Amino acid sequence: MDIILLRHGETSHNFHKILNEDTTPLSEVGIMQIEKAATKINKMVIDSMWVSPHTRTMECAEIIKKYHDFPMTIKNDLREIDGGKLKGLGYNEASEVYPKEMDLYFKDHINNPLPGGESIMEAYLRAGNILREARTNGGNILMVTHAGLISLILANVVKDVNAYQYFYLDNASFSLIRIKGETKIIYVNRV
Repeated sequence: MDIILLRHGETSHNFHKILNEDTTPLSEVGIMQIEKAATKINKMVIDSMWVSPHTRTMECAEIIKKYHDFPMTIKNDLREIDGGKLKGLGYNEASEVYPKEMDLYFKDHINNPLPGGESIMEAYLRAGNILREARTNGGNILMVTHAGLISLILANVVKDVNAYQYFYLDNASFSLIRIKGETKIIYVNRV
């Protein structure tokens, strides 16, 4: 079975290096990126699509559904790492508004959550849950989600939470995990 991970298209927040809010929509560029990605899906065998509940990923799913007719399920565990009070802020601005919390976060970003948000470890465990659920599904799954969560799913494959920081993912890029006895990462960040 294959798990195809698709990062959502660009948002204005991505372009301006601001933490996305749950309701941040795709930009015009992001819409075009997903239209292009939808044509690449023609070459893939997909049995179902799982989607994060955030606005930008739901918009991606709707674009994909124009071209493909596979069942879609909204999965709360596919949501992005919760940025808490930082949503809508850049990291420099966040450090000015929440200096103590950001200092703690930067000292141990794995275990300390962003102010009002979730820690990398909490999100890593959630990513592991979605990967385990997918393994029991049996068919090929397209997961439409976020860079942070894709990185944490890939980190679960290599069984190292720290590995998440070494994966770079462009907007509208594909990554592929193949489960055939063993679980292997076949490729990352294919645009």
